[in-house]
Amino acid sequence: MPTLFRIAVWILLSLLGALEGFSADSSDPAARWVTVYGWVQTGERLNKAGQPALALGSYIEAHQRLKKLRADHPDFEPEITGFRYEWLESEIQRLDETLDASEHDVMMKYLDFVELLEQGIEERFANKFADSLTTLDIARKQMDELIEKKPESFREAIASQYERLEDNIDWLYGQVNFKERSRQVSSYVPDGVDWGTTKYIRESDLPSERGNMTLSGALFPGGTAPEDVEPSSMKELENDSEGTTDSSNPKRAFRMSTRQKPGNEEEESDQ
Repeated sequence: MPTLFRIAVWILLSLLGALEGFSADSSDPAARWVTVYGWVQTGERLNKAGQPALALGSYIEAHQRLKKLRADHPDFEPEITGFRYEWLESEIQRLDETLDASEHDVMMKYLDFVELLEQGIEERFANKFADSLTTLDIARKQMDELIEKKPESFREAIASQYERLEDNIDWLYGQVNFKERSRQVSSYVPDGVDWGTTKYIRESDLPSERGNMTLSGALFPGGTAPEDVEPSSMKELENDSEGTTDSSNPKRAFRMSTRQKPGNEEEESDQ
C-alpha cells in the first residue's frame, strides 16, 4: 500500500473515532505519524478554545514524537514530516512567549497528564492491564487537580482527552476484575461420585456382624487390668456385688397394703 494512501486511511479512521484508545506501533511509521497528527489537531482545537497553555502542551507532545519518528525512519515522507516539524517549532516558540508563569505551570501539569495517558495506553496494548490502570489513575488525578482550579470552559476544552482517559480506565477495570473473579472460581474435577443424588443402601451393603473379638492387652496400661486375680479376691468381689444386710440398721420392708402397720410385716406374712 502506498505510504500516502496509508496515511490518509489512518487519518480518516482517526477522524471517525475508530482509533479511540489506539496505541501506535513503533515498527509502523505511518501509525506513529497518525499519533503525531492527532496531537497537532488537539493543539489546534485547544488554541481555538482559548487555552494556549494546553495547546502548547499538545504541540510539545507532537514535536517530541515527530522528532523520534524522523530519527527512527529518516526515509518516511521526509517532505511532509519536515514541514510539520518546522511548523511545530515555530508554533511552540510563539505560544511560549505569550504565557505567564502560572500558565507555564498549567502547561507542565497538562504535559505530564499527556505523557501518562500515552504511557498507560501503550501498557494496555502490551497486555499490562494492572500497570496501565495504575498509570491512568494517576493521570486522572492530575487532570482532576487542574479542572478543580479552572472554570467550566477548561473542562469543555479537554473533554475529548478526558473522555479518552475514562474509556480506557473503564475497559481496564473490566479486564482486571474479570481476572480476579476467574481466580476465585474453584475448578471442579469429577471423581466419579455424584454426591448430589440419593443413594439407596441395601442390606447387603451393610457390614456383616462379627463374632467375639479378642482385645489385645496392649490396649490397657499396666495396673489397670491385672492379669492374675486370686480366688479369694474374686469371692469378695462377688459378695460385694450381691450386697449385704446390716442388722443394726434394718431396711424398711415393703408394705403389702395400706392397712398394714409398720413393724407388722412378719405377722402379716405369717398369717
